[in-house]
Amino acid sequence: MSRVNEVVVFGLPPVRLGEALRDKKVTLALGNEAVPSWAQRAKVVRLGGGRMGGFSFSGTRVF
Repeated sequence: MSRVNEVVVFGLPPVRLGEALRDKKVTLALGNEAVPSWAQRAKVVRLGGGRMGGFSFSGTRVF
């Protein structure tokens, strides 16, 4: 994650991965989950429905 500048995350990643994303530009797509503490500065997009099972992410190195 050290070479990634911007990340889009669908669902909630594990806490250790979330902590690694703390200083990145993050867009977080969630169902009805609460926003975790590491993502307080993240842009949150609500997809509606229930909790998302699992997670997926895409990162870019654009500076």
